[in-house]
Amino acid sequence: MLECESAGWYPEPKVLWLDAEGNIVSAGPTETLRGPDGLYTVNSSVTVDNKHANTFTCKLQENKTNQTRETQIHVPDDFFMVQLHPAVFICIGLAAGMFVLLVSFVVWKLKNQRKTTREHKDEIVKGKLLDSEVQHLTGDSQTGNITMKDLKKNKTKDKRLETSEVGAQELQQQLQQKEREMKTMKSDMEQREREMTTMKSKMEQKEKEMTTMKSDMEQRQREMTTMKSDMEQREREMTTRKSKMEQKERER
Repeated sequence: MLECESAGWYPEPKVLWLDAEGNIVSAGPTETLRGPDGLYTVNSSVTVDNKHANTFTCKLQENKTNQTRETQIHVPDDFFMVQLHPAVFICIGLAAGMFVLLVSFVVWKLKNQRKTTREHKDEIVKGKLLDSEVQHLTGDSQTGNITMKDLKKNKTKDKRLETSEVGAQELQQQLQQKEREMKTMKSDMEQREREMTTMKSKMEQKEKEMTTMKSDMEQRQREMTTMKSDMEQREREMTTRKSKMEQKERER
């Protein structure tokens, strides 16, 4: 919020707010105060948004006397607070919930795959021992050939299971990396929110100080007006006394 105040005008001037491109910025109603000397003091405030060039102009003009005054105000980007919509936090919460469910599912899947792989290896070992015993007792070469084929098939299945397990581990690592990135993003957002709260508190404090300063100025202006009235009253009394003294002197 920008504020512009100017005093010592007669007649009352018109206040305009312009942006860097010369376009009129919509402002609130202008406050006007007329002092005992007949001169006007005007005060106008406007709320602005962050634009490409944060330069704004307060222009006062009085058409009858063709008087114009203006001043430029440059607002740094740090003064503009970025407010996040509540929907953003809702989306982040939903994404975090989906991420937790996905991680839980992957962990459960990996445990089942490892269990199945161990059971399968145990069956292969038992099958090897059984085939060796059968071949030793019977001496049947055909049985031995069948066992070798089965072992080759089992080895191919083992390789596929190992490949699938490696892919699942890589997927788990990627999910963990995403989780760390989301935690970092959440921490950054919380830090920015705290900074925005601090900045808002400072701006409110400055606004209170400006309000207090304005009240002090108005109080001093009222005191000066009262003092001026007292001086005028005394001047009138002195003029009256002087007139009486001159009247008595003429009577003498």
